[in-house]
Amino acid sequence: MHNFMREAKQQPVTIGLCLLLVGIYIAEVVVSGGLTIGLSTLYDFGGLVTVGVGVDGEWWRLLTAGFIHASLMHILMNTVVIYFIGKILETTLGSIQLATIFILGVLGGSLLSITLGSLNVIYIGASSGAFAMVGAVIYLGLQEKRRGAWVQQMQTMLIFVAMNLLFSLFDPTIGIWGHVGGFIVGLAVTGNLLQSRYAKMTFKNTTMTRIIALLMIITVFLILLTGAFTRLTTFS
Repeated sequence: MHNFMREAKQQPVTIGLCLLLVGIYIAEVVVSGGLTIGLSTLYDFGGLVTVGVGVDGEWWRLLTAGFIHASLMHILMNTVVIYFIGKILETTLGSIQLATIFILGVLGGSLLSITLGSLNVIYIGASSGAFAMVGAVIYLGLQEKRRGAWVQQMQTMLIFVAMNLLFSLFDPTIGIWGHVGGFIVGLAVTGNLLQSRYAKMTFKNTTMTRIIALLMIITVFLILLTGAFTRLTTFS
């Protein structure tokens, strides 16, 4: 208990996010009546459906979908990834920075899912936010001034990404576009989140790299928004 309280104090966003995800899943289980959540419950809790956004204008689903899970294995996998990577990033970059990466990653994953994904699927899960964290770690590995621990972390994350892409070829239930969207956002946004003393000492953080990073994230979201709006106009 003492260790948990210490972690909650040192990494409040990571611990708080994990607790929130688990709490929402428990509520889903209560409503749905089982560990595997029904489609109607997923939708009622805020799952993302392309037609629902296009016809009903329920844009809030772009964010809420990232906090909902369909099964015990689903919530366990995402929570474990967020817990371990989140602790590293929150300690390195800061709490606000980690929250920014996660939220923008969820939005980016939702927008790309709307643009390129199936129309008849409910998109759910925190994996887009988790993949934004993975993208952030890879960016930090690329920007490390002296090759060391972060390059090793980057290599581990690249293996994780490759395995996920391989699994997605055989498992149609994996929302690959959400993962890709979150990953791209994580790569693009992290360059402007290097405010901590440790980050400034460890990673390349010139004015030019910050400008490039800012242009990257603006460009990414312009493309994502344009793609989503273009597809959604088919319902209007």
